[in-house]
Formats: sequence, structure tokens, C-alpha cells
Amino acid sequence: MGSRAEQRESNRTTSYWKSPRSIRPLATGVRRAVEAGVFRAEDPETIVASLWSQVHGMALLMLGGHWPSAADPARAATAAVDGWRA
Repeated sequence: MGSRAEQRESNRTTSYWKSPRSIRPLATGVRRAVEAGVFRAEDPETIVASLWSQVHGMALLMLGGHWPSAADPARAATAAVDGWRA
């Protein structure tokens, strides 16, 4: 396996970077946040997968009527983003 930088560069040419319109803006934003030092220097695809799954999990819970009534979805989503900050 290559270095982290080589892995990140490889990831830019794979899945999320050539993916459907729905996830591409998130992937682009995450990549820019990593490059700017806003997010930790981690694999952007890992961050995208984490944030994408968080949002979709929350949406499924809400749509299914299983989201806890006292839970604030905006704070939950913000906590997921904050977990990746540098």
C-alpha cells in the first residue's frame, strides 16, 4: 500500500469523485475542507461515507417515525460534522 497522500490521490479518481450528482457536492466540499485544514487530514472518502451515512440514517429514522421526539436533528448533524474538524 502507498502513503496516505498516494491513497488520497487514488481516492480522488474513484467512487465519490465520479459519483452521482447527489453526493458529488459533499465529496467536493469535504475534499476542500481537508485541503484547507478545516477537517482533519484523513481520507476524504472516509469522511464522506461517515457524513453521508449519518444523514441517511437520520432521514430513515425520521421518515419511519423512529426519531426521538426530544432529539434535535440539527444538533445531531452538527455533532457529526464537528467530529471531523481539525
